[in-house]
Amino acid sequence: MYTQLKTELNPITAEVSATSKLFWQDYLKSNQAMVEITSETNIRTLNSFALEVFHRLYYSPDPEWLPEKPEHQWARVLHNQLSESEEFQNLTLTCAGDPLGAAIAAQSMITNLHRQLKVASGDQEIDELDTLRAKAKQAKREGDEELFQKLQAQGQAMSEAAQAFAQRLEDQEGEGIGESAEDAEGEVQEKKTSWKLWGLVGGMNRVIAIPHLPGEAKACGFD
Repeated sequence: MYTQLKTELNPITAEVSATSKLFWQDYLKSNQAMVEITSETNIRTLNSFALEVFHRLYYSPDPEWLPEKPEHQWARVLHNQLSESEEFQNLTLTCAGDPLGAAIAAQSMITNLHRQLKVASGDQEIDELDTLRAKAKQAKREGDEELFQKLQAQGQAMSEAAQAFAQRLEDQEGEGIGESAEDAEGEVQEKKTSWKLWGLVGGMNRVIAIPHLPGEAKACGFD
């Protein structure tokens, strides 16, 4: 499952540093529970959103936005709600420069937000449209007008459903985000201590030992 997830770990709404991606991937290797949270869902890109939350906590609370796609509007809505949350801003101060603390906090928040997303999405499949777009372009090139029209209609329906999902999240006005951030704050010290005692952070220590990448701040250890 981790191997499948690793290939999908690309940001969808916000820029993510190479260092943040390395830390988060290494965290997932030792944490099957986090992999399951982001994999067993009808929102395929939840794992990418989790990476972005980790990056904001560890590296940069103010994201640099990527071009927005309709199927990713839900993530942008949540990012905006995080930015407006005083509790989340406090959490970024706690986790800044601390990859383990940021990872624990991100997992806690995604676990709580996953419940909110599940209620808002229902049984609806929140999926990427890239594959559908590519197929439509190919059909157009090959002159298959019937298939092109069919794919275009499917894409339009999927886009409208994704935007409706994002609107439902926006209507919730950040409900539960403050509590999620507060819960995460409480878990950071508790879990960091127990994980270190059980030796579950060795992988992240190895990543921290690598030279910092050009243009990025040097990573801070947590020992």
